[in-house]
Amino acid sequence: MNINDKNESDLFVIVNHCEFSEIETTTEEIISQCLNELNGREPKAGMLFCGINMDHQYLVTKINDTWPQLALVGCTTDGEISSKLGFRDDSIAFLLFGGNNVDFTTGLGTDADENLVTAGKNAIKEARSKTKLKPSICFVFPPGLVINSDIVLKTIKRSLGADVPIFGATAADQWKFTGTYQFYNNNVVSNSIPVLLLSGSLNYSYAVESGCKLIGDPGIVTKSDGDILIEIDGEPATNFYKKFLGKKGKPNGKNPLAIVDKNNDIIYIRATPGNTNPKTGSIPFNAEIPVNSKVQITTASKEEILEACRTSILNAKRAYPEGKNPQAAIFFSCATRKLVLGPHTVKEIEIIRSEIVENIPIIGFYGYGEIGPRKKNKKKSEIHNHTFVSLLLGV
Repeated sequence: MNINDKNESDLFVIVNHCEFSEIETTTEEIISQCLNELNGREPKAGMLFCGINMDHQYLVTKINDTWPQLALVGCTTDGEISSKLGFRDDSIAFLLFGGNNVDFTTGLGTDADENLVTAGKNAIKEARSKTKLKPSICFVFPPGLVINSDIVLKTIKRSLGADVPIFGATAADQWKFTGTYQFYNNNVVSNSIPVLLLSGSLNYSYAVESGCKLIGDPGIVTKSDGDILIEIDGEPATNFYKKFLGKKGKPNGKNPLAIVDKNNDIIYIRATPGNTNPKTGSIPFNAEIPVNSKVQITTASKEEILEACRTSILNAKRAYPEGKNPQAAIFFSCATRKLVLGPHTVKEIEIIRSEIVENIPIIGFYGYGEIGPRKKNKKKSEIHNHTFVSLLLGV
């Protein structure tokens, strides 16, 4: 989609990526790489993605010392990808935006675990107060473990308006489930909602694919509590899996749950970290499953997961405004996809590199939930699981 035509000089994007050794050396290395590539240009905003096992405050402080006016957001992840190093665990991937005629503004909602709606509203209110331009795209990186990300998204959508697409992913901590961190300007926070608004004239396109195929018959959610699925068709949720996967069948990474519409088309996917309740048969998921939802078990092989990655990228490329060239490619993939792919995870970035023009900077990460519009409706950004979200961006 085209949001007015502008010259490429109105936007620049650079990406750098370093493997983590020790914090002082790695921080110095990535800042030095960025300064060299900037060649005197002044960045306006940044997105920072990195592993859980490092001194994050040291890192963001040094970034702030280098660029005191930088609008910075980001989070911890379950793995980082870029055009510089490909796929890595426990690394630092860093994107910098700059240029004219586009405003980059940040906002933060704190104490999201105590008042989620207020936190979401405050984040958008702050970001919008710093620009007079119309918002074009919103990035958000919620904590993921301690809050209902669906409520975050609904709150942000109400605050922004239906025409602004929302992208991002929830922070991760490499399946430790002990806590994630978010980055906001010079602060390392938790239980908070950092947002970055890009306002002004932009071109972008996106695509969302999972590779999941429906199996068995659908059921209706008759009892749930946020992200805890309790009953399907009036029976314990685990019975639904046994019905189609056999007596020993149970929720797993290869069989995520799909929420489907009246035509049995997949709306979005829900993945579970496991830990079902043997007494109640309830199942925890990585995002909300509303009562009365129509659900169906899916299957996803490694080959289908990787093919979905390629399809997502190709669909985004086809949708990009004709005659325009994207200046950045940003991707959000799921930690459960990484879990199922295992050593084949590296193939996702290999596919990205094979389909994206060589000189376009690429960045992304694996999170506990991906954020992007539904396949055919940019007004319906959703929390996805087990899904690959592609975003191409330029002017």
